[in-house]
Amino acid sequence: MSKNKHDLIVIGAGSGGLGAALGMLKLGFRVLLIDRKAANFGGECVNTGCIPSKALIHVANQIHCANTASRFGFESTGKVDFLKIKEYIREKQERILKHENPEYLKKQGMHIILGTASF
Repeated sequence: MSKNKHDLIVIGAGSGGLGAALGMLKLGFRVLLIDRKAANFGGECVNTGCIPSKALIHVANQIHCANTASRFGFESTGKVDFLKIKEYIREKQERILKHENPEYLKKQGMHIILGTASF
């Protein structure tokens, strides 16, 4: 790789790395984003943290509201389908990952390397 091919090199495609890389790309900088594998894109937030937990909290709140709605004349069976809950969570993750993956970012003009970065 020749010198000065990129204005910014970002290591890690988690929330912080993606935010910095996309922000600088939109400002016209030549950006290189490096992460070990495509499955890491979105980082902990999308894959195991913020998004799945907030989706689960939303579902839990809906179930709680249904279970306590009897005072308004609504009766719930109380039956929960955990496969549908997992499907709902995955749906929320997929919505974000449509814009946080190597193919999409390459189309936006970002250079991507899948591998281990070192100094």
